[in-house]
Amino acid sequence: MTPTVAVLITSYNRRVKTLDCLRSIVQQAGLGTSFALKVVLVDASSPDGTATEVRRLHPSAVVLTVPSTCYWGAGMRTATMSPEASAADYIMWLNDDVVLDVDAVQRLLDVSVAQGEPGIVIGQLRGSLGEPTYGGMLRGRRPLDFRRVGILPTVTTVDTFNGNVVLIPVEVGQRLGGPDVHFPHAMGDIDFGLRARRAGILMQQAPGSLGLCELNQPVTQHGRTARLRAVTSVKALPPRAWSVFCLRHAGPAAPAYFVKPYLVALGGGGK
Repeated sequence: MTPTVAVLITSYNRRVKTLDCLRSIVQQAGLGTSFALKVVLVDASSPDGTATEVRRLHPSAVVLTVPSTCYWGAGMRTATMSPEASAADYIMWLNDDVVLDVDAVQRLLDVSVAQGEPGIVIGQLRGSLGEPTYGGMLRGRRPLDFRRVGILPTVTTVDTFNGNVVLIPVEVGQRLGGPDVHFPHAMGDIDFGLRARRAGILMQQAPGSLGLCELNQPVTQHGRTARLRAVTSVKALPPRAWSVFCLRHAGPAAPAYFVKPYLVALGGGGK
């Protein structure tokens, strides 16, 4: 039986990248013969007309428009609860700044079938120079020490992952409930992976790299107030979400982990 994959994407105000991502989806080798795809795009009221263009160029995609205050975590939860996701065999998390290789979905499915049990498959991505960017992670000796495994030639078991390209059997997604409500944007993917590991769910990174995605480059802020505002923003370490993450995954060291980034921001020099 041909499996159906619900591709879940959130977008905000980067129409060209979103359309490039969608183009790479519809060009997948095996689409319509080896598997079926259904795109569910949650757009946060993009002022650049992303939703309108997606509806025009990809009429089969489901486009859900939400308020501009809806970030990645809430958007992915909205997509996960859609009828299209519930009816699929797999859900696939996909960032809208990813351009997939033409065989990416088939390679993810091949690893999933070889697992022999409902497990998560992560796609490793590369930058324009071929360097590894986002993918699976291993946990170090310290509780919140995570290292990306990079581009490897074989299937690799990991401890957690970046959520840029991730294939999840629908029963696993329903069991874990999608990105946790405590994480509006950052940390929701890593938390999901750590919860999956705790639940005994197999997580493996597919061999090689599956597409292009540049690393997000941090913006240097000058002055204590600006640095503190940046580190506590919804896209970084907002205190409520960061406290939940530390309490959940850092054990007795949670208080020290919680205060460290804010102390660094305050002590980094300047006024």
